[in-house]
Amino acid sequence: MNDTRSSCRNCGATLPPGQATCPACATVVLGETGGRGGARAPGSTAPGAPETTGRSRTVAPFDGFPPGTVVDDKYEVLEKLGTGGFGEVYRIHHLILKRDLALKTLHPALVVQPQLRERFFREARVLLDLSHPHIVTMREVGEWNGFLFLIMDYCPGQTLAKLLADRGRLPAEEACRLLLPVLEGLQYAHERGVVHRDLKPANLILAPSGGVRILDFGI
Repeated sequence: MNDTRSSCRNCGATLPPGQATCPACATVVLGETGGRGGARAPGSTAPGAPETTGRSRTVAPFDGFPPGTVVDDKYEVLEKLGTGGFGEVYRIHHLILKRDLALKTLHPALVVQPQLRERFFREARVLLDLSHPHIVTMREVGEWNGFLFLIMDYCPGQTLAKLLADRGRLPAEEACRLLLPVLEGLQYAHERGVVHRDLKPANLILAPSGGVRILDFGI
């Protein structure tokens, strides 16, 4: 049987059939894939994506926002907090309010896809309607230079995934203490018809004070 899977043009990793993003480097793959030459995407070129010959176009790796970038004339990028298959999260500083927040951006190559664009705004609408001490509060949604972004509260601390990686299995009493506020936040969301869809240790942030907050509803 012939293996029709392709390779990521950015890092060379094998792409599973139908995969939208590279599992190794998070480079976005749009449209059909062809051979070992990498991903190809017919149609319009996304911002920052170089054009190839013919009708096919490739998507460049997402370089993100370097520290010092000012988004929407008021948010200064301080540092990158994380990278995912759909974009990146940054710690930013509101130049007017003088407070730190978090910015989540959608990969510009995905903005041209109506379904993913709608998913992004659906997440914004969901988070704007949620207000709970154990769910990260979303403040604003916007678009800047071809990027869609969400502005959320910045929550210092480490994820539960990092804690488990450092310490391994937790004592039952400590595990219950951490999970109780998560269950309270989920109950609040479920009562309003909202399901998280991607609940995992990486989406639970542990504050230095001991509190727990749920991240990343939707995308």
